[in-house]
Amino acid sequence: MRLEIKTNLDKINKFIKVDSTTFILRGVIGYQGTHDPDSLGHFIAYGYRHNDKWISYNDLKKTPECISPNTNVGCVLLFYTV
Repeated sequence: MRLEIKTNLDKINKFIKVDSTTFILRGVIGYQGTHDPDSLGHFIAYGYRHNDKWISYNDLKKTPECISPNTNVGCVLLFYTV
């Protein structure tokens, strides 16, 4: 079973505070495809830039591209750093 949450990128919390430490969103791994074990899907990385810009890194495309914060993605992993 795979846990996936579909949401717009702009709805993801940019900061998370745990105790006295604030973590900053750096990126999201998204999944496209079905959850049928006999078919393949595809993972795409979305980098968050703190000028409210999102960059899509998709190995099926030649270059990274700027995307809308309103893009709906199937979130698999969220990356935060201190």
